[in-house]
Amino acid sequence: MKQILYTFTLLLCCVAAPALAISPLVEYMPAPVVPHTEHFVKTQDNVRIKLWQLPAVAERRGITIILSGSDFGNMSYLSQDASILAQAGFDVFTYDYRGFGKSQQVRLNEEMMYYTEFVKDLQAVIAYARKAFPGNKLCLMGYAMGTLVNINAVINKEKVDYCIADAQIYDPQAVAERMTAKRKGTYLPKVRLPKDKTKYKEAYKHITVPLLIFQGRQDDICTVSDAENIKAAAPNVQLELYDGGHLQALYTLNIEYYEKIISFLEQQNKQ
Repeated sequence: MKQILYTFTLLLCCVAAPALAISPLVEYMPAPVVPHTEHFVKTQDNVRIKLWQLPAVAERRGITIILSGSDFGNMSYLSQDASILAQAGFDVFTYDYRGFGKSQQVRLNEEMMYYTEFVKDLQAVIAYARKAFPGNKLCLMGYAMGTLVNINAVINKEKVDYCIADAQIYDPQAVAERMTAKRKGTYLPKVRLPKDKTKYKEAYKHITVPLLIFQGRQDDICTVSDAENIKAAAPNVQLELYDGGHLQALYTLNIEYYEKIISFLEQQNKQ
């Protein structure tokens, strides 16, 4: 397993990338290198969402992992994680949010940090994944903005067994202010938030889903303090600190990044 992971880490370059608010791209990076199929699903509000389905390559573990990307690019930037996790025996799905990649193109304001409608996109993918692998447990894995989408789904009573996060967002308002501060001296406007009544800081107190958080010590967008606040609030959080910045868990931890994900899911699946 280690040799396989090492080979993939060297060969693939498609990883989650950070931005400073919505930055969708239509054109793809290289697709996953393991067998996969592409499909379209429709959301509750009738938007077409494109997804990639990657069945487990190794012996199936009985866990489906859905990857929710950051605010930059499209699902092809998650090809490395998707390929390696499928090789490790997980059934994996990636998808493009509306307005991203090859999903239905809608008007997105790039001043926005996120859109609550992205949760509908995820819910449509979850419904499809459940039909594809009806006996599997479900893990939602997100990157920065994607962690907010995932947690919103959990708050809205979507049945989820596990969550994994690289840079979990604790307080959207604070994150928007930090992003805006980084734009100072540029032509870019203030980062704005959608109309979202969810009180995320309060909601974490009621989230019982096991949550693995990768947190960079030098991340000044989603901070260590934020992650520690989540761990203090939620009853079942495993916090993995690493020496790196925003969304740099893979760059910093390399093979260990995947080993920690697999170990977390193995341990939780035994309980």
